[in-house]
Amino acid sequence: MARWAHSPLSPIPTTLFPNSVFNPLSAVLGILGTSALHVGIGQTLWTPWDVMTYMLEQHTSAGGRFGVFCLAFTWLFQTLSQNVSSNMIPFGADTSMLWPISIMLCEYYVFSRSNIFVPSLYDGRGTTNQHYWYTGGWNIQAYIAYIFAVGLCFVGFVNKVGATVPRVGVELGYLGWFLTFSTGWIVYYVVVKVWPHQNVQYTKNLKWEELAATDYGVHGVLHGVPSCPSDEEERQESEEVVKSS
Repeated sequence: MARWAHSPLSPIPTTLFPNSVFNPLSAVLGILGTSALHVGIGQTLWTPWDVMTYMLEQHTSAGGRFGVFCLAFTWLFQTLSQNVSSNMIPFGADTSMLWPISIMLCEYYVFSRSNIFVPSLYDGRGTTNQHYWYTGGWNIQAYIAYIFAVGLCFVGFVNKVGATVPRVGVELGYLGWFLTFSTGWIVYYVVVKVWPHQNVQYTKNLKWEELAATDYGVHGVLHGVPSCPSDEEERQESEEVVKSS
């Protein structure tokens, strides 16, 4: 959905509004509901299971039980969703060193200059995809940078899963994302400068987001820059060969 944003600042108001309105509102609703129950029944019921138990005691019909079931299922789904998203944050903090995204950022901002050959993203043929096929379909330069970046903090990661490691390794693990991010960026930049992959020759003369200012995104054609043929072009070429034969 972010691709429909008119500017980089467009998501900010829509993010601030729910955070400043709905987060406090959820807390206020809990306080108001508990206060209303205290006034109505003389008991202070705060937890959802206590509220549902009281509802079942007061309404034993099939409709009442089904209503409590719907509430319980909703709270169950909400709790699972909250715990999955919340527990992914500390887990991601420990495992972020295993996937330093700076390699992709360096490729996108430094070498590609924010230019993407969209038709090539959907071309899985090495004979026609000269932009993103790399070496047999593998970006070897990226893997070299990945191994260097992960290797510095891997000892600290091993310590996280229970192994005993030297103190230096533990402290390197504390740096985690910062160390792997910077190392991945630097190593990838140096490796590609020394051993450039095939897409560098197609982007080195392009200006910042030059492809976005052309009709490349619609027709896949940019004058002076090779692009992979589309399926329609290949079909037409095949028909011409058949006709000529």
